Amino acid sequence: MRLFSKKKHNTVDITRKCKETYQEINKILQDANREGDLEIRLSLLQLASVKYQDVLSLIEQGAELDATHFKALKKNVDDEIELYKEM
Repeated sequence: MRLFSKKKHNTVDITRKCKETYQEINKILQDANREGDLEIRLSLLQLASVKYQDVLSLIEQGAELDATHFKALKKNVDDEIELYKEM
C-alpha cells in the first residue's frame, strides 16, 4: 500500500514541478519581450526553449499536463529564435 501512495505523491510532485517551470518560462518570456538588446532577447528565448524541453521531459515522466500544448508553445519560441537569428 505504501508504494502506491509514494508513486502518486511523485506524480503530484512532477506535475507541480512542471507548473513551477512553466511560471519560470512565462517570466523569462516577459523579460525577453521587454529587452531591447537583440542578443540578450535571443539568449532569453533560447533559455525558454530549453525550459520547455524540461517541461516536456517531465510530462513524459508522468506529469498530468497536455504535451501537445507545450510542444506548440516550444515551437512558437523556436520559430521566434529562428526569426531573430536571420536578422
